[in-house]
Amino acid sequence: MQYDSELLLIHEDCRAGCFHCPYSKKKPSQPKSVNTLIEMSVLSKARMILLSGGEPLEYPFLLPLVTALEQVGKPFRIATGGHINIMPFLEILQNNRLFTGFSVGTDVMAIRRNNNEEFKMQWIENLRILSEWGCPYSLTITVGSGMQLEPLLKLFHYHKLDPNFLMLSGMEGEIFDDEEWNGFLQNIQNIYPFKIIKVGFRECKKV
Repeated sequence: MQYDSELLLIHEDCRAGCFHCPYSKKKPSQPKSVNTLIEMSVLSKARMILLSGGEPLEYPFLLPLVTALEQVGKPFRIATGGHINIMPFLEILQNNRLFTGFSVGTDVMAIRRNNNEEFKMQWIENLRILSEWGCPYSLTITVGSGMQLEPLLKLFHYHKLDPNFLMLSGMEGEIFDDEEWNGFLQNIQNIYPFKIIKVGFRECKKV
């Protein structure tokens, strides 16, 4: 059976320092080699690989990795927290025929998850750059502790963000019933009535 996509954790570190995130609290780890990641990608039954972390843009061998993914014919997206300057990567990625875009997280924009103003400014600048370059991107909203959805959506509206689609996920360890979850979906749909909203991880109450 072939899946649409498979998450590949390429880097376990992230300097964003979001209060709720385990990757911000870990000690620096030894990064996986490009060869190891390519082997994992080739063995994957998914049509596409989602390079994730931690923060993939902090992986020291990212550019050799994406070049190798193109050579082995594996389409990929990159999941980023949005706090790292995206410009040094864009030109190479835009010329990579198997790069399908960025999945941009929103945690650094939630004041109860991150209070670093420089990261917030870089996040907004990155989204402006992606729009200017015509680079496809999606927004991933992880609801749960420390995430106030309405202010976040107002920020999206204020900056006229135009993602290809949105992903709604729940924070691990937190349970959401149908009414609460559907309320999140409706709030997002009110801002983006014509966008696809994909559903990611959600922990439900056990019956």
